[in-house]
Amino acid sequence: PLIWEVRSGSNVVYLLGSIHLGRSDMYPMGPVVEKAYQASKIVALEADPTDQESVMAAISASIYQPPESLQKNLPGPLLARLSRTLERYGIPLEQVQAMKPFLVAITLASFEYAKAGFDPSLGVDMHFARRAKQDGKPVVELESFGGQMALMSNLSGGLQESMLQVTLDSIDKGEIP
Repeated sequence: PLIWEVRSGSNVVYLLGSIHLGRSDMYPMGPVVEKAYQASKIVALEADPTDQESVMAAISASIYQPPESLQKNLPGPLLARLSRTLERYGIPLEQVQAMKPFLVAITLASFEYAKAGFDPSLGVDMHFARRAKQDGKPVVELESFGGQMALMSNLSGGLQESMLQVTLDSIDKGEIP
C-alpha cells in the first residue's frame, strides 16, 4: 500500500492510503506498514468504522421521512431501470423506497464489490481501527460518518440521480462503480 512518512522536528506522521473494502490476501500489510503502526501513538482515520452507533445514525439520516420516498423523487425511467437492476440481486424495489438515491447507489456498488470478493470488514480503516482499540491506542476521526452522509444527503436531487445513473451504467457494463 501507499505509505508516506512526514517529519517535522521530533514529530513523525505516517500517511497510509486506505480503502474501505478489502480481501484477506491484503494482510499482513508488510513490514513498512507494520513498523509505522507500531511507532504510532494515535491512529487517525477518515471516520471510525467500528463506531456502529455513528454509522447507524448516519444511515438513518440518509433516508426519506414519510411521506417522501424514492418513487416520489426519481423520474419514472430511472426508477424502472433501478427496479430491473435490483431484481438481479433478488431485492424488491419496496426494500429501498426509504433510501435517498445516493444511498441506493452506494448500496448497489457495495453489492458489486462483494461479488468481486471485497468485504467492508476487511477494509484498511476497519483493520487499523480494530487493532488500535485492541492495543489501547486512541482512534481519532478526521471526519465523521454523519458529516459524510449529511454532505451526500444534501446534494441536489439531480446530482443524486446522476450518481445513481452512473452506478447503474457501471453495473450494466460489468464494471465496479
